[in-house]
This record gives sequence, structure tokens and C-alpha cells, in this order.
Amino acid sequence: MIAIISDIHGNIHALEAVLSDMPKEKITDIWVLGDMIGGSSPFSIQVLDRIMGLANVSAVQGNWEVGLTAIRKNGYDDLRAGGTQTAGHVYIMDSLKSHHCDFVEQLPLTKQIGDKLLFHGTLDDPEVKIDSQSHAEAVAANQDAKWIFCGHSHVSQMYKVGDKRVICVGSVGLSFDGIGGTACYVLLDGDHIVFRHVAYDVDAFLRDAKENGMYERQPGFAVATELTLKTGKNHINEEANSLGEFANNFNGTWEEAERAYVEANHKW
Repeated sequence: MIAIISDIHGNIHALEAVLSDMPKEKITDIWVLGDMIGGSSPFSIQVLDRIMGLANVSAVQGNWEVGLTAIRKNGYDDLRAGGTQTAGHVYIMDSLKSHHCDFVEQLPLTKQIGDKLLFHGTLDDPEVKIDSQSHAEAVAANQDAKWIFCGHSHVSQMYKVGDKRVICVGSVGLSFDGIGGTACYVLLDGDHIVFRHVAYDVDAFLRDAKENGMYERQPGFAVATELTLKTGKNHINEEANSLGEFANNFNGTWEEAERAYVEANHKW
């Protein structure tokens, strides 16, 4: 039996709940589909330590790991040009040790294990999500893999494409499945797929995150994260899009723009 997890986004509380839920006597491998780090969570280093300490793990990079690798090589210039530099990037880079970065950098973008193909978003781009039957069909075309596993959408979904299956495994740390207070992952047992939704203590995560400065570093994203975790509905993208437009017209740093945005809009 294989456990497949994705999009932890530094949520160590959700990860621990998922690991505890796994039938350990039956699990032979754990596959991690990227975005172990990221978001506004202050616990990316703890998540990486936990993943690196597990046996029989195969992992690929997600868009956050790709971004970390780019920052390490090129500094923040690429992020500034794209208008996406945030206090979260800075905090994560300041927190991680060289061995964490080395681990992340050596991960591939895709990995094939027998008749199973792993990647984060799509084969070509970890920033693009599979969210429709037609997109799943396009991704599965010309692939010899019977099972295709991906993350990034934060929604658990399986698409049938002939005799192939494209499985979006959902998110451990920031699920958009509409079930508040749960983490999602997948179990593969032979040809049998099980989507697991595991309850965990969201309030404990938010309390510990607040004590570690999440609400001070990223006030807008922190509250959007809180709403998402409690409802299981995506408040992150709305926040990112609105804040990005505001920040691009703001004369100051991204962090200053985020505070000004929250104060101006009084959204929460």
C-alpha cells in the first residue's frame, strides 16, 4: 500500500494527523507531490525535517520548492519582477538550513515509478493545475503511465481517461475540498484508490502559528488561511489576486502593501 500526499504548505499539525492515520503496518512507500513548504505557515522547516526523516519516501518539487530554488540561485529579483515577493518567502529562506535547501533542490519535477507518474501541477508547469476532464485527457495523452498522480489544485478528484486514471490527491495542509478542519491524502492499494479526509486541531495550528508571528508577517494571508482551514473553501486565491493588484500600484514593499491593503479594505 502506498500513501500519496501533497500540498502540506508548512502545516505540521495536519501532516502529523495524516501520518498517524496511515496504516503503518501496510504502508510500503510514501510519495510526496510537492509544496511541502510555503504559504503563510511558520512551520516549513518542521515539515521538511519530518519528511526527510521518513523511510521509503519519493518526492517531487512543487511550485514553492521551485521558487525556493530560484531564490537561492538568483535572489529575489525574479519574484520582485513578478510582483510576488512576500514576507513568507523571506521567512522561509531565513529559516531553512543548507541541508533543507540541498534536499529541495535535488528533487525532480516529475518522477515515474513503474506505471505510475508523479508531478505537482502538470508535466510542464508546477504552477498549472488539472481541474477538468479535458485537461486530464490532455495530460494523459501519449503517456504510458496507467496511474498519474498530481497535486496543486488542493481538491481531491479522480478523472478516468480510458484505462488510465488521473488523480488529484488533494491537500494535506490547505484543503479546498469544502470540509473544514481536515487534511486530505490518498491511499493506493493495488488498483484501489481511497481518498482519506483526516480531522486535526486547526485551532492548535492557528494558535501556534500566531505565537510564531504568522499574523504579524502576513496579516492578509494569515486570515485568509484561517478562513480556508476552518471552511475548506479557497480564500487564498481571492486574497492573492486582490492584494497583488493593490501591491502593484503601491509605493512601498510588499509587506507594507499587505498591511495597507488590510487596513483599507477592513475585510475581516
